[in-house]
Amino acid sequence: MREEEMASLTHTMADVGIDSRTQTLSGVAFPVEPKAVAAIHNLKLKRVNYVRLKIDLGNEQILLDHVGQVG
Repeated sequence: MREEEMASLTHTMADVGIDSRTQTLSGVAFPVEPKAVAAIHNLKLKRVNYVRLKIDLGNEQILLDHVGQVG
């Protein structure tokens, strides 16, 4: 009877270990709106020194939030 109890306990612990893991994504691949791409390009060319992007989760898209000169 003792071996059966240990086997049952081990099986239960294995189930808990598998089921309790948090599922995560390694990354997202949202499209970037053209205005945001242009702002990033201007940042690269040093025409601006600040670009702020935002994520629209509902539409799964990356949008330009603000662009300009800081400082």
